[in-house]
Amino acid sequence: MFDAAEAAFGGVDVLVNNAGIMALSSLADTDDVAFERQVNVNLRAPSTRCAKLRSGCATAGRIINFSSSVVGLLQPTYGVYAGTRAAVEAMTSILAKELRGRSSKGWRVPVRNGSGPRFTLTKGPRRNSRPPAVKRKPLSPCSATRRPLRL
Repeated sequence: MFDAAEAAFGGVDVLVNNAGIMALSSLADTDDVAFERQVNVNLRAPSTRCAKLRSGCATAGRIINFSSSVVGLLQPTYGVYAGTRAAVEAMTSILAKELRGRSSKGWRVPVRNGSGPRFTLTKGPRRNSRPPAVKRKPLSPCSATRRPLRL
């Protein structure tokens, strides 16, 4: 991939790692094949592409690694997916530090919560996609004015 970009365009200025798969199941029910598939696509692919680009002849540019807002939700059945995306966020932050001062132009690795999009409607699974709405009791006159209720 990098050789073709080098030949066609003279180099790589931007690398965007956006691919990802989400196979939802509890950790106990996740088989080795599903686990490895998510790790390979969500974590190994961006990691190897960043390493290959870093070891190549490119001396400056941008690397953008996408994550997911699911990382912070800690929802059941999202264990493997959230784990791979959390690893991408950690890898991105470390990579930014490693690439500092690599050349006079340098690399830019934007880290904004892994650049994860917020809820995006996709063709992926819908089960447990969003937490259920919370029904709240209306505030009583005392709680609304923050005065203690004396009985």
